[in-house]
Amino acid sequence: GIDTLVVACRVYLQTGPDSCRRIDPHEVAAALWTPLAGLEEPAIEPLDWGAFLGFSAIRLLCGPDDLFLAEGTDKAAAMQNFQLWGLTLSLVSDLLVAVGLRPGPIPIRAASM
Repeated sequence: GIDTLVVACRVYLQTGPDSCRRIDPHEVAAALWTPLAGLEEPAIEPLDWGAFLGFSAIRLLCGPDDLFLAEGTDKAAAMQNFQLWGLTLSLVSDLLVAVGLRPGPIPIRAASM
C-alpha cells in the first residue's frame, strides 16, 4: 500500500473581543493577536527566508498587549520573532481573500535553498 500523510491546519477568524489569557506551555510558547489591517495591505512582501525551511514568511505586527506567553518564555525574543509562514500563511491569505479583506493573495514565492 501507499503511505499517506494528512495535514489538518485550522485558521480561526475571531469576531468577538475575547482573547486567550492563558497559554499551555505543553502546546505553545507564545500566542499573538495581530490586527487584520496589517495583513490587508496589497503591497505586503514576503521576507527572504531561504534558510527558513524553504518557506515564504511575513512579519506580523506585535504590540506588547497583543502577546501572550507561556511561563518561562522570553518576551523580547518572542516579540521580534513572530512570522506567519508556510501552510498557515497560505491559509490566512486564502481566508482574507474569501472574506473580501484582500483583493488578491499575499505574495508567496518559493525561497531559494
